[in-house]
Amino acid sequence: ANNHLLDVSDVRTTLDGLQSLELLYIGAGANLHEAQNSSVISDIDGVSYRICSFGWENIECITATNTKQGVNPYTRANVIKCVEEALHYDEPVICFMHWNYELERYPQPYDRCLAMDLIDMGVSAVIGCHAHRIQPIEFYKGKPIVYGLGNFLFYQGYYFHGRLRFPTFCEKEYAFEISKEGYVLHHFSYNQFDNNLEYLKSEIINQDIVFDGKAEFSGFSNMEYELFFKKHRVQKKLLPVFHSNEPTAKYWLKSQWIKLRGMLINILTKINLKSENRANRK
Repeated sequence: ANNHLLDVSDVRTTLDGLQSLELLYIGAGANLHEAQNSSVISDIDGVSYRICSFGWENIECITATNTKQGVNPYTRANVIKCVEEALHYDEPVICFMHWNYELERYPQPYDRCLAMDLIDMGVSAVIGCHAHRIQPIEFYKGKPIVYGLGNFLFYQGYYFHGRLRFPTFCEKEYAFEISKEGYVLHHFSYNQFDNNLEYLKSEIINQDIVFDGKAEFSGFSNMEYELFFKKHRVQKKLLPVFHSNEPTAKYWLKSQWIKLRGMLINILTKINLKSENRANRK
């Protein structure tokens, strides 16, 4: 479930290729029913987990419908529905989210609120990506919410005829492990000049200890976090905030504005009035 699924082929071609390689996939399908399916994986200790995955339409994820291919939609109603079905099985459920704006440092209040609601339902972990930078990790009722893993293995100066680069803060990357020892956070650094990934360290983390990357807003109420996010958010260029309990109508209107804004940016990029280079952004 990501915004590049349809870049070079249709969904069916990609899924057929994964199946031919005997690789599991999650979060996309030839229609909504197929995209909503969860998948089960087992770790080296023989513990199985059921994974649900979702992609946010507001970051150009092409969402599936009953008659159209695409990703599993990241909407509150659909996420709750899929998780309720997944929780009927025996395996612990992990949700993997493709959410939030590119280069944003902190989670949207909407995302944080929904992640906590999922843990209240019984989800064992919520893990996110897309912002191309690491984001804080928060524990809620002892369960981890990893808001952003970072820009893992994303070549700099390669895509869009070598024009696509990211700021140096995108060089920090995470791998998050759930093991019999507990939760393990692995730190990496990416060297954009030789496309080399360097391992830095690993640390066992939980809600009771201080660790690199722990959210400074841990324990905040929804209202407290709304105020924190308003003060510290990075992406302010006419991008709306999605609030903790966003009414459906306001959510829809904000989404329509994002689509219009995206169309304008694509036009400016095509006529070379806007660059794909993110390296000068903060």
